[in-house]
Amino acid sequence: MRVTRKGRNNYAISGEFETFQNWGNENTMHYQLTNSHGMLLYRGSKPFCEAFNWQHPIVMKMRASTTIPPGNYCPMPKGNYVVVDLRLQEEDLPLVAVKDTYTAHVKMTAPDGHMMQAYKVQFSIS
Repeated sequence: MRVTRKGRNNYAISGEFETFQNWGNENTMHYQLTNSHGMLLYRGSKPFCEAFNWQHPIVMKMRASTTIPPGNYCPMPKGNYVVVDLRLQEEDLPLVAVKDTYTAHVKMTAPDGHMMQAYKVQFSIS
C-alpha cells in the first residue's frame, strides 16, 4: 500500500493485496486507536463479516475504493484486490478528533487465535 499526499491534510491510499483463503465469521477483526501519549481512545473486535459489512462511513469508503465486489456478503473470497485512491476527509473523522498524532492497530485472527495479518497506521491531525 502507498500513501500519497494530494494536498494539505489530504492523502490517498492506493495499492493491492492478495488473500490466499476466504475470510469469514470464523475470523475476528481486532482494532484499537491510541493517541501520541499512548492513551487508549477506542478498542473493539468483531467477527470479520460484521466488520466487513459494517455501515460505517470509513468502512463504506474503503469498500467503494477497492475491487472487492459490492454488496453485503460473506465470506470474502480469496483473490487479488486493488485499492484505488482511498481518501479520508476531515468530515469522516469523529467530531472529538483533536490535533494530535494517532496510531491505529488492526489485526485479524484465525479461529485458533493465531494472528493472520496486522496493520499499524500512524496519522496526524493538524
